[in-house]
Amino acid sequence: MKLKTILCALLLICFLSPQALAAPITLLSAATATGAGTPVQPLKAFTAWSCDATLTGTPTAVTVRIEGNQGGATFDPTGMATQTCTAGQLAAGICSFSFIGMPVSQIRANLTVLSGGTAPTVTVNCTGAIP
Repeated sequence: MKLKTILCALLLICFLSPQALAAPITLLSAATATGAGTPVQPLKAFTAWSCDATLTGTPTAVTVRIEGNQGGATFDPTGMATQTCTAGQLAAGICSFSFIGMPVSQIRANLTVLSGGTAPTVTVNCTGAIP
């Protein structure tokens, strides 16, 4: 009985700990042209982010910039992180990257380069965390 109580307590601690992780947020969905996606407001002020840019149509060049702000409609043009997909990532159809220390009120993906391939698309999903 004590073991069951201890296990339940440990599970509660894990679920209620201050370390938080969000479900993935879709910032671009099958984008076919360059440009910024719609801003999203994360549920918490996450300071660590991990993103996947999923590619279809075998593009030959893809660059994704993640942009954030503290509210409003203006985003810094240098962004929070910029990822230019390598040849290996382009061939694999996925371009993963992470960045830390950047809490934001709004976040969006901006597809700054998309070329080559046959009807290429880019989908960007990011997951936020509070370490």
